[in-house]
Amino acid sequence: MSPNTLRIIPLGGVEEVGKNMTVLEYGDDIIIIDVGLAFPDETMPGIDYVIPDTKYLEDRKRKIRGVLFTHGHLDHIGATPYILPKLGDPPIYTMRLTAALIEKRLEEFNLKGRSRMHILDKDDVLTLGAFTVRLFRLNHNIPDCVGFSIKTPTAHVVYTTDWKFDHTPVDEKPAEFHKIAQLGGEGVDLLLSDSTNADEPGYTLSEKELGEKLESIVKSVQGRIIFATFSSLVSRIQQAVNAAVKHDRKVVVTGRSMVDTVEIAHNLGYLNIPKKTVITAESSKRLPDSKVLILTTGSQGEEAAALARIARQEHKSISIKPGDTVVISASPIPGNERAVAAVMNDLTRQGAHVLYQKILDVHSSG
Repeated sequence: MSPNTLRIIPLGGVEEVGKNMTVLEYGDDIIIIDVGLAFPDETMPGIDYVIPDTKYLEDRKRKIRGVLFTHGHLDHIGATPYILPKLGDPPIYTMRLTAALIEKRLEEFNLKGRSRMHILDKDDVLTLGAFTVRLFRLNHNIPDCVGFSIKTPTAHVVYTTDWKFDHTPVDEKPAEFHKIAQLGGEGVDLLLSDSTNADEPGYTLSEKELGEKLESIVKSVQGRIIFATFSSLVSRIQQAVNAAVKHDRKVVVTGRSMVDTVEIAHNLGYLNIPKKTVITAESSKRLPDSKVLILTTGSQGEEAAALARIARQEHKSISIKPGDTVVISASPIPGNERAVAAVMNDLTRQGAHVLYQKILDVHSSG
């Protein structure tokens, strides 16, 4: 193959959910986009995560000029501590919130500081070997989500990551349509785009519309509300907090990854949480049930997550009681349906009322 050929090698994320990792190679230069993990399905007992096979890169690590990250969800950053050390700890390029979430992930494995972290602005232009990279902001359910325009001497590639066009996002920063239009005017040789739910008619619910539905639930429910979602859905967490504050509820945060994300996003200014809003689970027991909202991990039925432990009556400080309403604000990842159903059944048997997407629009894809 000619050295002037651009090679694009998906190591994960194509025709599957999760494990996003794409390699672009031109001559003696390689860049990587995302290093994600996937969650195991019921056919993989004893497996915690599934990560990409990086043997191709391990044999060519000297050519790697950097790793670009689109946003901070685990299916895009989660495999970082398992893979980057095998690739010689290449430099990382990403936006501020994503950088903080990656650093926390690396810190858990005593790897923080081994890869040099370059924090980007959405208007930056990078030169990484033969690649010229520009950024454009996209809407997802986490702040600092970006796509990339990547130019080589022979081709112009646009990589979108997960996206939707939302004119009323939670952070009030819509996608940069002008940049996207400009890229089209320049001519694009290849578009690598998210296609989640592309076969479904209609359009995705706006985050503003979803926020209104969540607020309606918080307003109408008299008992405790247990709100389960991915810990990395920062915009969704903000909506839950907003609804709780508006209706005079205190917020309990449970689940290690949820606690970490809330702390990181709040400290960086990506989560607006008024003082004295967050309280401990023990403190919440002294309040009326109508004054409490619990934020938790476990929307995918993960065995070790906080919601599953609550459902099994194994959580050290939170137990289900009649009158509780559990809101599961996430769609089951393919393969997790039975695990999610089992958790919902356990919650229902203990007297909780469970709301999920098939009953009410409590999740917005993309």
